[in-house]
Amino acid sequence: MDTAACVSLCSYAIHTAGFEEDDFLLGFAEHVFYRGTYNDVILIYLCKYYNGATKTMAEIWKAAGAFDIDTFDLEERILSQMLYSTDYIADIEEIYESYVKGGGRELICMAYLSYFADAWLVRNMVVPEYVFEQIFARYQEGNPLNDACKLGLLKYFSEKEHLSDAMYQVADELLEEYTSKNRCFAFFLEFEKELRLKYHLYDKAFVEYHTDPGQKIMIHFSLDGEHYEQSLLNEVYDGVFVKEFVLFFGESVLYYMTEQEKAEEKITESACLNCRNVPDEESHGRYEMLNDMLMHHAMGEREMQKREMKQYYGMQMVTNEVFRIL
Repeated sequence: MDTAACVSLCSYAIHTAGFEEDDFLLGFAEHVFYRGTYNDVILIYLCKYYNGATKTMAEIWKAAGAFDIDTFDLEERILSQMLYSTDYIADIEEIYESYVKGGGRELICMAYLSYFADAWLVRNMVVPEYVFEQIFARYQEGNPLNDACKLGLLKYFSEKEHLSDAMYQVADELLEEYTSKNRCFAFFLEFEKELRLKYHLYDKAFVEYHTDPGQKIMIHFSLDGEHYEQSLLNEVYDGVFVKEFVLFFGESVLYYMTEQEKAEEKITESACLNCRNVPDEESHGRYEMLNDMLMHHAMGEREMQKREMKQYYGMQMVTNEVFRIL
């Protein structure tokens, strides 16, 4: 049969069946669609019942949009299938936006946002801006959010040059939540000075390693370049492992990672973590003063170094005199 006859016969059969689901009719409609000629009856039938490759479902969705056909059920099937199969398609953003406008179910919407927030957090995948805008709006409305959404939003804030007052407040709350649980990430150090000081991040350096969740990851590190210590990395999020160091100006840590693979350990990464923090003139804590001394020593500024050492010793004496351990 030629294409036109197929379209006419398929449409007639669908009408005769009262648009009830039928495997043969569904296969017939799919066959006609693949031939590139169809009408609104065939598209309505496919939108109601078709399940197949995510890419094909997206093509049906695009074709149905040109006929102004209700695609809500098809959109939900596409989104659910993509989230389970992780089979990403180019039109997924438009499909999701259309689904939300049509009153999409909260379960599907949150699964979608969580999927992309997790991909951004773990794999640094490029994620549409609206994903974080929606997570931010949900947080402000007091809706419950999972770790993927909250940490994804926090990482998104860490990369912005300027935070609005509302964003700053949310970043502050989320940093308090996760630092209190000892779940720190390397991107925490990208926040502005006030937040780093508030949550005692100013003297920290982090080695962050990403792999499959649940792995046993060992870090072997050396502060002097000769003697190595080893430590089990803390899995702060599924597949994200972090080791915290306190480093002063000019110090570095040589390290390599090993993963347990079957019966043997395999070296997967090696690098050097350096501290090049220039002391802040406005900060006068012990860490900053020690950093100052090391920097002046490295630059050969002996008088400045002596002055800092004298000031540090004086502060130490006053501290011992005024404060008592209970």
